[in-house]
Amino acid sequence: MNSKEVLRTENLSFSYSGLKSGISVLKGVSFAVERGEVFSVLGPNGSGKTTLLKCLDGILKQEKGRIFIEERDIRELSVREIARKIAYVPQLHKPVFPYSVLEVVVMGRNPYLSPFARPGKNDMSIAIGNLESVGALHLKDKLYTELSGGEMQLVLIARALSQNPLILILDEPTAHLDFKNQIMVLKIVSGLSKDKGLTIIMSMHDPNYAMLYSTRIMYLVKGKTSGIDTPDKIINSKYLRRVYDIETDTVKLNGKRWIIPSY
Repeated sequence: MNSKEVLRTENLSFSYSGLKSGISVLKGVSFAVERGEVFSVLGPNGSGKTTLLKCLDGILKQEKGRIFIEERDIRELSVREIARKIAYVPQLHKPVFPYSVLEVVVMGRNPYLSPFARPGKNDMSIAIGNLESVGALHLKDKLYTELSGGEMQLVLIARALSQNPLILILDEPTAHLDFKNQIMVLKIVSGLSKDKGLTIIMSMHDPNYAMLYSTRIMYLVKGKTSGIDTPDKIINSKYLRRVYDIETDTVKLNGKRWIIPSY
């Protein structure tokens, strides 16, 4: 692992129990992510993107292969140690209890609290600061169950930031959001990389968003890596045809490249 790498996988494989013998979700996935990168994973539905992200966070245990976080094998780390290194923002979150927004965000401090301890003034201050950093401080006293989809996503990011992680993992952060909120969330995520030096790993569906907000992109197809490179080299008709089986054209608008489907 070079000095810039914060995460690396080597021949990562995973199968869900209950699947037919010989059917695996991830098949020998290898890649590395450097500090401060926005690393996006693209691929068709069912390609293994969510499974990969859950393996990286330790939610799922890999069947084969290795995952290294700052040169340490993830299997050597406790749940608490992983939570201090990696924060995971799920695609969907269904609240059970009507917690306030501040209560939800301060839950991100759990990796730093002893069992049965309550968050202190410093934990509350950190939670409030993270709400402010994502532009959601005005929501702190609202019930989480009453938020819109875009507001929920901001609160979940603030909760993840309260873990003070090295790496922020997001599973399709724009899913279920309208156009305005998609852009807002991606700008905030991109800003966290630039302003805080946070390493971002996220799964995405839209190649245009990936091209705008990523430093590097990896394609995942049927559980296998199908290319890793910078957006200008990997978002093109050849790769999109191979990955999605669709014909596309590239246009330029205001100096930026955009991918559109061919008709």
